[in-house]
Amino acid sequence: MNLHDSFQTRIARLIVGSMMVLGLAAGVALAQEPSKQAALLTRLASGNEDQRADVVIELGSMLSAYPAEQTTVDALSQTLRRDSSPLVRALAARAMELSRDERFVTTLLASLKTEKDISIRKASIYALAYQRSSQVVGQVVGILLPLMKDKKQDIRAAATFALAEIGDPIARDSLIDLLEKRGKDEDIFARSQAARGLGKMADPESIEALIVALNRDKAQDVRRASAQALGLIAGKQDAKAVEALESAKHDVDPYLVSAAETALSRINSRNP
Repeated sequence: MNLHDSFQTRIARLIVGSMMVLGLAAGVALAQEPSKQAALLTRLASGNEDQRADVVIELGSMLSAYPAEQTTVDALSQTLRRDSSPLVRALAARAMELSRDERFVTTLLASLKTEKDISIRKASIYALAYQRSSQVVGQVVGILLPLMKDKKQDIRAAATFALAEIGDPIARDSLIDLLEKRGKDEDIFARSQAARGLGKMADPESIEALIVALNRDKAQDVRRASAQALGLIAGKQDAKAVEALESAKHDVDPYLVSAAETALSRINSRNP
């Protein structure tokens, strides 16, 4: 196991362990009193690394159901910017993701510009993936688009996932370009996310690229995502798309067969 995997494993274990101790009922009861946020922030300011990590996980659980006090927004933002522990910084970004609070966007974008640790950068990107406010989406998409060409595979994949999740049409051409780069086997996840994003955008201009990916991409994940996307976009009049999906029904991959059948069912259920 490399250092990156070890770091990711530690984050996962801390989150699972903390949630088992807290329990859902305790988390809800805690979140009902804003004063509890202040108590947690006191612990966040004075604890050691493990204690700070536990506090940030508790805050994430709380903020997934209840809005953050401004003092909590400020404290978590400060943690992401300056905490000495990469683990705690990554967990702070995760808490911001769970909150879906646009007040964190400025800090998350700044983190992408200054942070060197790849796990924290990924966590910041995933947090940005769930921003929907018209006030911030344009800014978020503008920062994420260049990251699709980042030197790090994990960053490219995370950025593509986020753009697919946001579904802003501005990203369409970039997603198509990535989907067409079938020579990079390491970008299979990114290409599958590009197909997913195109399906979410439902732009007919994407149909041709999705047909090519369904017919030619060597990665089954990408072919399945392309089939699913065609089911969301194509109509009965798109003969090439229907033909490609009919052909995919005879593939040896049962999951692709299922995706193609579902896509065709969607298409056939629509009015002409």
